[in-house]
Amino acid sequence: MKFDKFSCPVCGASLVLEGRTCKCGNGHCFDVARENYVNLNISQKSGEKIGDNKQMIEARRAFLQLGHYQPLADKLADLVGQYCPMGGTILDLGCGYGYYICHIAARHGDSYRYLAADISKEAIKIGGKLDTCIDFCVANSFDLPIPSGSIDVLICVFAPYATDEIYRVLKEDGVAVFVSPAPYHLWELKQAIYGDKAYPKSFSVDFEPLKSVQNLQLDYAFELNSHREIDSLLAMTPYLYTTPKKLLQRLEKIEKMQIRANFDITIVKKLTIRRKIL
Repeated sequence: MKFDKFSCPVCGASLVLEGRTCKCGNGHCFDVARENYVNLNISQKSGEKIGDNKQMIEARRAFLQLGHYQPLADKLADLVGQYCPMGGTILDLGCGYGYYICHIAARHGDSYRYLAADISKEAIKIGGKLDTCIDFCVANSFDLPIPSGSIDVLICVFAPYATDEIYRVLKEDGVAVFVSPAPYHLWELKQAIYGDKAYPKSFSVDFEPLKSVQNLQLDYAFELNSHREIDSLLAMTPYLYTTPKKLLQRLEKIEKMQIRANFDITIVKKLTIRRKIL
């Protein structure tokens, strides 16, 4: 843990770790929690619960530990190796408990610096205990405590973001990797819930002023072998919270399912401004 790649959320000055406290030159201090993370979300009121709660995080962790999304984690690690220069800095924005950034760090070791940010304190508490080579922080993705032009590669998997903030924190020629659900992602789960009313859904995203440089799709199938696994997957989706209970009850009699994973992966770049020499 170093936390020196973050900036003070109050004044924007650089942070320095002294003992278990991150300090800036203007006297603002942020203690490192016992779970090895720092809370830099100053907009959060004391006692306010925002982001994924503990139940949602545990359900996501139970599902991800089954390895069903490891092909996606492998692909992200490949892309980091392709686009990030040696010694570069990687940020996992909306990292959850850190499943993907931990996988990337395990693959690439000390080749890079690793940062992870999420607005959910419950998620970051888990992540900070998983890998001390990753600097975890609680932060608002729309107001990142990260210096401008400091990130080589940013990854964002199914998480909210502000394009202007991503543009700001990326270095010139830095890249961002966005993962979103493709039209047939979790199609069989959707069919089991909605029957004939299920339909594929496409997402249209505007990444301006970032320039798209590569688009690809990751498509494969995995098996759910118990109702508990089905419940864990369901808890990761909006269906659990937006679907009438009567429709969700259709899943109660299903013990096994083959599910399609269908991801859209878009790589965008912050292009260097080429100034004409007169």
